[in-house]
Amino acid sequence: MLLITPISPNFKGLKCSVFGCFRALQSRNIYGIMEKINLTGVSGWTDKKSCWTMKQSKPPLPVRSGPQKRCWPTITYCGKCYACRCGHHNVCRELKVLGCIVDGIFQEYVVMPRSQVYEYDASKMTYQQAALCEPFTIGLQANWRGDVRPGDVVLVHGGGPIGLIVANIAKSRGATVIVSEPNESRLAMAKDFGADYSINPMKEDLDAFINKLTDGEGVNVIFEAAGVPALLAHATSQLSPAGRLVAMTFGKEPIPVNFKEINAKELTILGTRHQYQKFPEVVKILPDHLKEVDEITTHVFKAEDFQKAFDTLADRNSGAGKVVLTFA
Repeated sequence: MLLITPISPNFKGLKCSVFGCFRALQSRNIYGIMEKINLTGVSGWTDKKSCWTMKQSKPPLPVRSGPQKRCWPTITYCGKCYACRCGHHNVCRELKVLGCIVDGIFQEYVVMPRSQVYEYDASKMTYQQAALCEPFTIGLQANWRGDVRPGDVVLVHGGGPIGLIVANIAKSRGATVIVSEPNESRLAMAKDFGADYSINPMKEDLDAFINKLTDGEGVNVIFEAAGVPALLAHATSQLSPAGRLVAMTFGKEPIPVNFKEINAKELTILGTRHQYQKFPEVVKILPDHLKEVDEITTHVFKAEDFQKAFDTLADRNSGAGKVVLTFA
């Protein structure tokens, strides 16, 4: 199956990056594991044509069927640069992302290093559900970067799939969660993902709401997952002293930040990119989030109908969350 993530409202073209879950048909040696692809996923960065490499040729190595189920992260790294040496492999100077910087896994077989493969309990979730491991690692990484703690008041800008997952994980960590989203259908989903408050900023005064809720102190953590750079510039005024801002937006232009406010409140601004070593935890906790996983998976197509899947993804009015292509 192929899992497709909706693009940003501001996005002009259709792009994708690839991650996956698959049934193990493997040949083991000291270097890696041969896997038979069962499903893969796409998110919003590479040209889909560069990813679509599904082949019917024979595998390059002998394989045998097996009952185990596996999933793997999307990144490879050098292990030698400063980022890798201090535990930030996800921002390695030689970082490669399957389906983004290098070709993806729209193919029948793939060989992966053993260190990149994680088993999950197939009695607790299906292939389709397990495909959501990767986006949940993104949400877990963001929450780790923001150091979300029990009792924190958290604001998530953006109710797309990643924003909802971030909110869901923040709630599971004991936070009070606000989701700000102008799209009413996404806003309606926010409560199902643990949001205590769902605000349409086009209809309500978000700043006034925050001031009332926090007695003027401000929220403790902000996640900017809407892809709107102006929200980052405004975030310093919404944060409490000692608050944290997790910037999930890649802006094309420099984004101004009020350093007077940063220093006066001793705020922390954090970047977040991909994930590092979050798969083991997500594989463990995802069975507790299957209600949300099923809700966010909105469309399923057969592989031969991939064009319909991409068209659905590109249609802003389709209501697409995650779109799945089945290969089996």
